[in-house]
Amino acid sequence: MCNTGVSSYIDLVSSLHLRELRKFYVNVGPARIFKSHEMCLSCLRELPEHTIVCGHVLCNACVLSFGEKTGPTMVTMSQCPLHLDKEWVDKWRINIKPRHAGVRVMCLDGHLQKQLGKDLPLTKFFDLIVGTSAGGIIALGLGVESWSVDECMSSFRELCSEALRPREFRGVFGLRQLATYNHGSINRTKLFEGLLQSKFGPENLLFGGTPGGEIATKVAITSTTSVGHRAVIFTNYNRPDETEYKLPYKLQRAPGPETELKLWDVARETSAAPPYFKPFKKKETKESFEDGGLHHNCPVWVAHHESKLIWDDGGSGSPDVLLSIGTGESKHQVPQRTKGRGSSENNLLRRLFRTAKDRIDEALSCPRIWQEFSRENVQAQSRTSFDHRQRYIRINPELEQAVPGLDDVTS
Repeated sequence: MCNTGVSSYIDLVSSLHLRELRKFYVNVGPARIFKSHEMCLSCLRELPEHTIVCGHVLCNACVLSFGEKTGPTMVTMSQCPLHLDKEWVDKWRINIKPRHAGVRVMCLDGHLQKQLGKDLPLTKFFDLIVGTSAGGIIALGLGVESWSVDECMSSFRELCSEALRPREFRGVFGLRQLATYNHGSINRTKLFEGLLQSKFGPENLLFGGTPGGEIATKVAITSTTSVGHRAVIFTNYNRPDETEYKLPYKLQRAPGPETELKLWDVARETSAAPPYFKPFKKKETKESFEDGGLHHNCPVWVAHHESKLIWDDGGSGSPDVLLSIGTGESKHQVPQRTKGRGSSENNLLRRLFRTAKDRIDEALSCPRIWQEFSRENVQAQSRTSFDHRQRYIRINPELEQAVPGLDDVTS
């Protein structure tokens, strides 16, 4: 009886609120001209989470209030509460994660390994995927575009073989350096951007667009600001800003669809590794971004923090599983390139390369990052529960040869 009474009260309040919404939009103009990625325009208080057919983004509470629950995790809607004059031909399906359900997280600091199986639908097993650099491109393919592992591997190989194709004068000492200095990067940036647009579409938005279906898997991609070199993330979801403690990165969210990042933008930003590609500059905001691996090459800490902030009903408990996938490691020494005739420490081009190399070498210690995370979050709690340790998995196979260079497409 109590639950029935509460439900009836919520239905009554929702009905009254809908009536006021209609009056409001009659006075200020049609609802279709108002869109926000920072606030739910239905209740004007919660963060928007779910993009529906018309392009409006509603919060979780409004979806539950104005939709019909058709399963334990499924809600369907036949029209938008902001403009009830039009009913959709096909009902819109939205996945809702049950409160207190376990969280399943995957973080990628490199490409997926074949051992996972090319036909395994990974997104069905994970609630959150976090990716950096090449892993960021794959995370977008898996979590947003719903590619299979096989499709990811095929697309990634194509991107590498085309985008990392040698520029003119490659291998000719002096002329190669001159071409790099003239263009600002080793590889062809425009070619890379065109390839990313062909894979992810030129206009598809990361958040708040009009997708072909409701996205169930949440995705976070790391990057670095060119000015100040601050760590940032881009996401296909919203979550509250954390004020209790300082995060080692900032979530970037555009206020509306006009300045929202496109999928290919994000793929370009997370993989803009200096000096191989130029920093990515977004025309609408004039902001410039570089490779996410400069701060979070192994994004396990980002995955850890984001899972806590997205699902606050989990408290300080452990995820059901946290899977971290690396690019592999090798005990073989990485071959050093000779300086070559005519090089000098005061050469501007050499300083560019040295600066990039020093920054990357300092940040790209994924095994150490995982060990630190494991020591603080796994081993300490494992003393009381062996089951806790089994939930944290790191796949980083040992390579039989030295780790190849970032632009070595033959490996």
